[in-house]
Amino acid sequence: MNEIGFKLLRLQLKGHPVFADFDINFYDQNDSTPDKEPYTSLLIGPNGTGKSNLLKIIIQLFNQIHIYKTSGKCAFTF
Repeated sequence: MNEIGFKLLRLQLKGHPVFADFDINFYDQNDSTPDKEPYTSLLIGPNGTGKSNLLKIIIQLFNQIHIYKTSGKCAFTF
């Protein structure tokens, strides 16, 4: 099986109930070719700062992409 994947380089939220307007880069902005090499991003912060909520949003995003790829239906409801 030859799967083509993608990398989540940036996430921008507008009017989110928890994060309001939020923009995060998952790569070094000084890297001119973030899509060429593997990378790892870490979410670090004190308890109660929203790490789990951010991961839930990313999971919802991936689930919606999967639904779209398999059924052609788009139902983004965050």
